[in-house]
Amino acid sequence: MGFLCDHPDLGQLEPAMLEAASQMSHISAELAVIYSDRKVERVRTVLKERQHEIGEFNLRLEGAKLVST
Repeated sequence: MGFLCDHPDLGQLEPAMLEAASQMSHISAELAVIYSDRKVERVRTVLKERQHEIGEFNLRLEGAKLVST
């Protein structure tokens, strides 16, 4: 907030506008950490592994259905 108030181009803005800009900046930084490329790639890898496991399970399930009939 102090940085925004001292900035030469932003010093004339109303305090409410500076507060909103400060909050937006903070939220943007949090989102950047949450959705970093490394974390997104890790989640995609986990999802691909689970999809593979589901495919194998479905194959075993089909085999079990054939045996039971």
